[in-house]
Amino acid sequence: MQVSLPDTLLLLALHDEKGSVIPAAAMALNGALIGAILMELALMGRLEQQANGMLLVDPHPTGDLLLDEVLGRMADADSPRAPSYWVGRLAGTMPRLKDRLLEGLVSRGVLDQRERRILWVFPSRSFPLADAAAEQQARDRIRAVILEDAQPDQRTSALIGLVRACNLTNEIFAPHERAHANRRVSELTSEEAAQSTVFGSGLEAALMATLLGSTILYTYHAMNQPADFDDGWSFTTFASDSGGSTTTMTWDTNWSDPSSSNDDSSWDSPGDSGGSDFGDGGDSSGSSD
Repeated sequence: MQVSLPDTLLLLALHDEKGSVIPAAAMALNGALIGAILMELALMGRLEQQANGMLLVDPHPTGDLLLDEVLGRMADADSPRAPSYWVGRLAGTMPRLKDRLLEGLVSRGVLDQRERRILWVFPSRSFPLADAAAEQQARDRIRAVILEDAQPDQRTSALIGLVRACNLTNEIFAPHERAHANRRVSELTSEEAAQSTVFGSGLEAALMATLLGSTILYTYHAMNQPADFDDGWSFTTFASDSGGSTTTMTWDTNWSDPSSSNDDSSWDSPGDSGGSDFGDGGDSSGSSD
């Protein structure tokens, strides 16, 4: 049984024994999960990108309640929107996104649900791993690509990009592997690689690259909010066309409407190595490989 991208990402973002979100992933997780949902829909053929960068939606049910809700929200929009709009809009408005994914994984026996009280008063839930097969398969696929130069399929390429967006590279690789892994992940998920090689060729590959770029931009933004952050804070990126002219594009923190109608801006930030900026950098599985 194939596990969806959002389910797989959430499994990687949970500490296997503690059943809680790894600190390194916490700030970026919601946006990365939305990116994973959109990429899952793209792989299912439910999204199509127009020449102007806007997304067209096939709203026919997929059989997955969460995916169908996202399709419905996108289909009900007054006009087609860019991928960056939907990443930000859905990340801020999807109710109980993580909880619903957790409940689905519990119902399928992948996670256990444990209830406890902190200081005998405050209720708390944790979701330790019950069936490690799906997560281990994902780890093995990622490690084969990064450490052994295996050729990734589109799903694995998307997952590697989501691992970068969610700050999880250091959680998948042992300490002695991390320098190489961070460098290789950055190479494979760079704008140039995503648009030319990693996802293959054709319209679906181009859409996957755009969705990944929008997700990485959003999560980078979420993890690098300044202390005096407010809705007016923004950052500017620059994109050059084939003729050498440069277009300036500003991305706003509320992600309600990007100032450009397309998503061709660079998503690699100066000095970004794809490494972990938060948490203790420990291995969620407890493995030292």
